[in-house]
Amino acid sequence: MFSSDGQLIITASKADGRVGSYTRNPSFRATAHLRLWDATTGDLLWTRERSRAPGSDSQSRPDDQPGDGEDEIEIAMFSPDDMYVAAGGEDDKIEIWQVKDSVSGSVLNNPVLVKTLTTDASVDGMTYSHSGDLLFAGTEDHADLEVFNVQGDPSG
Repeated sequence: MFSSDGQLIITASKADGRVGSYTRNPSFRATAHLRLWDATTGDLLWTRERSRAPGSDSQSRPDDQPGDGEDEIEIAMFSPDDMYVAAGGEDDKIEIWQVKDSVSGSVLNNPVLVKTLTTDASVDGMTYSHSGDLLFAGTEDHADLEVFNVQGDPSG
């Protein structure tokens, strides 16, 4: 996903490191990646890893299987002002990261996790409102569209 100014790219990978796929090998140590890239140079600017050793999940859901990709990051996107990245996945959470300085607008060397939102099920899709005040999430259970108020600074 490109930032609106075309300067940055955010990518989300699934548990085995490949974009769009995962493994069900129970002995595999799953690692998912959220990566921020400079779209002009192709340089990798930042990586966030989420991993879990097989069998280490203490809060398993009934549908969980070892190595089922529960730590996968399914989707990532920029806020309309490109200041934040929202990333959601199989862990029933959306993480919101500040990737740009609020004063200078420059890219942060170490993006800051400003908020973690909890959803009712795995996040399969999401989008911001045009104003950036709301974040909409579609989940695996297809029960409801979840709506989060992230008006202004989402850490507030």
